[in-house]
Amino acid sequence: MRAFSVYIFAVALISLLALASCGGSGKAKNGMTLFQEKNYTLAIPQLKTEYKEAQVPLLRGEKAFYVGESYRLNGNTKDAEGWYAEAMKQGYDAIATYNYALTLKANEKYKQAIEQFTNYARMEPFNKEKAFDQIKSCNLAIRWEKERTNLDLQNLSTLNTAASEYAPVILGTGDMVFTSDRVDATGSDTYGWTGEKFSDLYLTKKQANGSYTGVVPFAAEINSGFNEGTPTFSRDGNEVYFTRCGSQGKGANDYCTIYVSRQQALGGWSDPEKIFLFENDTFNVGHPFLSRDGKYMLFAAEAPGGYGGKDLYITYLQGGTWGTPKSLGKEVNTAGNEVFPFIDELGALYFSSDGHDGLGGLDIFMSPANGGVWGKPENLKLPINSGADDYGLWLTKAKPKNANDPVRMSGFLTSNRPGGAGKDDIYAFQLSNENLYVLEGVILEKIFATPGDPNSKVLDFQPIENANITVKKYGPGFPVVGSLKSDKFGRFNQDLEKESDYYASGEKEGFLKQSIKFTTKGLRDLNNITITVKVRIIVERIFENINITIPNIYYDYDSTALRPESFPALDSLYSLFMENPTLVIEIGSHTDSRGKNEYNQTLSQGRAASVVRYLVAKGIPIERLRAVGYGETSLVNKCADGVDCTEEEHQLNRRTTFKILSEKYNIESITPEDIRVDPKKE
Repeated sequence: MRAFSVYIFAVALISLLALASCGGSGKAKNGMTLFQEKNYTLAIPQLKTEYKEAQVPLLRGEKAFYVGESYRLNGNTKDAEGWYAEAMKQGYDAIATYNYALTLKANEKYKQAIEQFTNYARMEPFNKEKAFDQIKSCNLAIRWEKERTNLDLQNLSTLNTAASEYAPVILGTGDMVFTSDRVDATGSDTYGWTGEKFSDLYLTKKQANGSYTGVVPFAAEINSGFNEGTPTFSRDGNEVYFTRCGSQGKGANDYCTIYVSRQQALGGWSDPEKIFLFENDTFNVGHPFLSRDGKYMLFAAEAPGGYGGKDLYITYLQGGTWGTPKSLGKEVNTAGNEVFPFIDELGALYFSSDGHDGLGGLDIFMSPANGGVWGKPENLKLPINSGADDYGLWLTKAKPKNANDPVRMSGFLTSNRPGGAGKDDIYAFQLSNENLYVLEGVILEKIFATPGDPNSKVLDFQPIENANITVKKYGPGFPVVGSLKSDKFGRFNQDLEKESDYYASGEKEGFLKQSIKFTTKGLRDLNNITITVKVRIIVERIFENINITIPNIYYDYDSTALRPESFPALDSLYSLFMENPTLVIEIGSHTDSRGKNEYNQTLSQGRAASVVRYLVAKGIPIERLRAVGYGETSLVNKCADGVDCTEEEHQLNRRTTFKILSEKYNIESITPEDIRVDPKKE
């Protein structure tokens, strides 16, 4: 795995939770010594020199691999990618292929990453499950890249430097406290892992126009020559919990721990006090988040008995003392790393993880509050997340005030994605309170009990692959907004606009074209950004030499006059003509066996002609229609002359059919389940 974006733990005060002690900067004998000391900044040039000097391919591969590791652990996946590829070329171990795939994923080259994860699964069949998990994440990322968003993300260029700025916290005044290892951080030493200064807390004031300018160290009593960061404050701002890595006497080679400091009556802050949360404090603890009421605190820890990597824990304040921590459980925690917790005003949990399905390194997730626990995490997708490391989210607004509020959600986050000012930058984001609309459709055909017989019972539906789908918007000229092809599951999708009417049509050779209307008018959702409009198009296969029944065509008893209840079915037939303008169709009418044959023949001819007249009146050319009366010559059941039948059985024979003449094919409509019986003549 990505060793947890170890870079983040180093730079983003994820060094505040670094896997082991923060590496020293003693004299290194060779590149591997520097690497093992986590002095990656110096290890990289030394390993490159040793790579050039190595004569044996396997040794060159090893040096190339550890150059890639040093870059990756220092957050530079772009350069790591090339060195892993070189290690593979030199025949190094399969782990080079896996880490190469990880960097491709982090660099958002998802299709290439899938190929390399697949190669790794072949090379290491006993580890194929973790490769398959990564392939699943890559496929999700490819899908998420296609989704729209109305979220605006802006780099806070007035704060960010060439160093790292991260983990913003907004105070009650609106001012921001954040962590940085910029050049003016306390102390003169540099951190071997990153090559930057040890990190401190900084304060910036919120201006009247909402911007943040002017940065000063937060408090001399808190900032030291070691790593400090990721603070959380009590509601009144008089108490701050933060993470510190390193202490007097042990220097940087100490575990990360949570400390607390309090504002003094005469000004300034108290000397920080260490918070003892576990009986054994020989592992890393950090990233505290204090609840608004101050009754509980969330934090990340690399404690024994966890699920793997860093897990999230909760501790409750009991009589002025923090109680025994409790894991947030397997719904939240994974074999990877879960860090940087935050609780919004609705009680939802936000955190970063590289163990859940994500886009690359650390992604930000949301778990809804669910009866005192937190539910299944949801990836916040693009552009909150990227292939890089995204973490340290702080919401300033979790929900809109009402339907007319222009902003749904706003806040800040940290990312080392490309295009920033430095290694890790703080970004501001704002989610517009406007819904996005998407059409999700499927095109299907019927599965008949007797294949090839559309008069048999419909058992189910099956998808049609590679059908032509056209989506049009109602308006002048009916503009086409999408020309699509259905996939192997018959699915298709299209972005839509708000307050608009549409129709989608589906067609494929061997089928009659069919359309369906839908709308986005009146659709609004204050809880979800995307509103999905789902449609199902069922197209009729063209069958040869079979008469087709049109259900729900009714006439008055012993009359050729159409009853008004027939009009919806006839309007559907009219739509079929309009969708398929080359068809020439025979309209046939059938009677039951009662009455004389000659009379039934005349009655059926008149009824067929009534249907033709109705369609011609709506604009269908007479040349495309033929009216044929069949009388009682084509019964569908046993009810011939002299056979005792119910009215329902006789009604089945009184039907209207159609036949496609131009293609010499026929099509079956659905037989109605509710059979309406003509009233008897009194």
